[in-house]
Amino acid sequence: MNDEILNNAKQKKIFFIESHTNRDRKLESPRPACSVESAARTNPDMDIYFIFVTDSDGIDMQYSDLIDVFMSYDNIHLRFLNPVEFSKGTILEKFFHDNKLNDSIHKIEHMSDILRVLLLNKYGGQYLDLDVLSLIQLSAINQVNFACCEDKNVVTNAVLNLDLDKGFDVSSLYLRKLALNYKPKSWSANGPIMLTSIVKSFCPGIDLIIENSTKCDEYFTTLPRDKCYPLTYGVWKKMYNEESPDEVLKIIKKSEAIFVHFWNKMQEFDKKIYKLPFTSHAAYIELAKEYCPSVYKTLERYFK
Repeated sequence: MNDEILNNAKQKKIFFIESHTNRDRKLESPRPACSVESAARTNPDMDIYFIFVTDSDGIDMQYSDLIDVFMSYDNIHLRFLNPVEFSKGTILEKFFHDNKLNDSIHKIEHMSDILRVLLLNKYGGQYLDLDVLSLIQLSAINQVNFACCEDKNVVTNAVLNLDLDKGFDVSSLYLRKLALNYKPKSWSANGPIMLTSIVKSFCPGIDLIIENSTKCDEYFTTLPRDKCYPLTYGVWKKMYNEESPDEVLKIIKKSEAIFVHFWNKMQEFDKKIYKLPFTSHAAYIELAKEYCPSVYKTLERYFK
């Protein structure tokens, strides 16, 4: 996790995190790969870091068609991160040394919640969840230090931009809160709930309405829900529905969305994996054809 691009504060960066920790690495799932490719295509001026979390020194990244897709982009970089080593010298060094995540009932999600803040605190840049498609170039947002509102008075950490200036103050406070108030049994306490409280601490009295962007002095901007969540969690299944692709695509176009969150985790809660045949005309497939065409071309049967 130490190279010239990462350590160049002027170079713009986007981070994705695969927080499963295992010894053998084979990138097999096209959905997260689609998110990474969409970011690389829409942001040729930025370096895209796909971070694999590891708890061992021995790493075997097995090649696949999806790895070949990544290698075809000059701005996509694959890196490995050992949390214990990476956290040394930070306020979370003891947290990882004592393996506090062992107490978590959402270990994979909490690992990602924490590491995204450490990465942005150290390097600055943009973090995106692996179920977020990038539709336009980030420079068009013309903002630094922003996240998205998912609902009224809730700021999510699925899309999080923090620089090394004012954003460093935000990420530093976030790390202190994680060190002191980590909640191992809560799904969202260390993510959206904590981020929302931090934004409000920098912006007393702020009303995080979802209809319009809310800017708090120089510290933070909250993007409106429809720019990141044109399809809310209440209707997320429409993304995978063969019967309403035109309706979904029209909603996305009308909202002038910057990102599309495709709610991959909701499938786990729904206890059903929505495997889409690559011949499907569901909205998500249509988006994949446009925003991650190289990943789409690797599909042999399903987009899952």
